[in-house]
Amino acid sequence: MSLVLSSIGVAFMVPSVVSILGTSRFMFLYFGGGIAGNVLHASMPLLTNGRVSDSRNFGSIGPLTSLFAWFAFTYPTLTVQIFGIVPVPAGLLGLAYTGHEFYKLMHYGVQSDSGSSIGTALYGVIFSILTRRF
Repeated sequence: MSLVLSSIGVAFMVPSVVSILGTSRFMFLYFGGGIAGNVLHASMPLLTNGRVSDSRNFGSIGPLTSLFAWFAFTYPTLTVQIFGIVPVPAGLLGLAYTGHEFYKLMHYGVQSDSGSSIGTALYGVIFSILTRRF
């Protein structure tokens, strides 16, 4: 299911992001986000003294999360439609997603996707800061 949702997200997001960033910077964001998420995910047992239920579960949504985090941080006032119906500012949706991940981390402890979700979102925000045109 994750692969299907990732494919749909890629089909909708990639053309816009590539037209803004260009191919090489897009590839750096996409693959770098996947690598950052996997590195942080793999290091979660070290950061939490081994309290991770499944440290081998990476998922395919990580690079897409970095794309959305970049988009939400770069263009926070642009509207994103949830399920194609509900309009929400991208920045608000990005904050809600990140807040939800930190909420899960604080209240339910480290889960199998904690490191990759937080790592890819942070990578997208850092990439946005580093590539921002002032």
